[in-house]
Amino acid sequence: MEKTPYNKFDDQFLFRIYPQKAESSKKVFILFHGWTGNEDSMSVFLNSIPEAAIAILPRGIYHIQADQYGWLDVTDAKHHNFESYRNIAIRLHHSLNKVIRELTEQNIANLNLIGFSQGAALSLVYSLQYRDEVDKTAILSGFLPKGFPENGHTLDIQDKFYVAHGTKDTLVDFQRAEEIQKYLIARGASVQFCQAEIGHKVSPACLSSLKTFFEET
Repeated sequence: MEKTPYNKFDDQFLFRIYPQKAESSKKVFILFHGWTGNEDSMSVFLNSIPEAAIAILPRGIYHIQADQYGWLDVTDAKHHNFESYRNIAIRLHHSLNKVIRELTEQNIANLNLIGFSQGAALSLVYSLQYRDEVDKTAILSGFLPKGFPENGHTLDIQDKFYVAHGTKDTLVDFQRAEEIQKYLIARGASVQFCQAEIGHKVSPACLSSLKTFFEET
């Protein structure tokens, strides 16, 4: 019997919780929406994660208009940089640790992240800030925030990333995905790259390979 999703609040964050559909290992997936999204937006990616997983979909803290949120104001250049994303990641980590401990009776460990657009930038920053707690990260139609440190993040082949991007994306240029791939590979990470001749979305083929990426051990 399918369990009903519900909302949970902590600090400034609202989290939409999707309980496990099957009782087994308590894998946890965090799905970060993009600009103008909300806690429901990323539900389209729930079919890409295992049934025996808990999915947590946070709502961005910057209110745009009715039912539309972001993580940072894209119109305010002085805040749209790595350090600003890092500050949000730190605040999210504090709240997520409490929520995940309540759901699993464990501290954060072996998290899987999926982010789209602005949420993809946040998932990338979060995964590098807390790399010992993150298993796999999917960066969909995303980008490296300005001021991303060139030094200080040494990865290894155990750090696994999935990058998907449309070659016809007019909101986040395809080159931004190539920058992510280059950055991660230069630091030793394992990167799976998927591209398609589409705009600012994820193709069916990339969705299929995304599912496979998370199924592989």
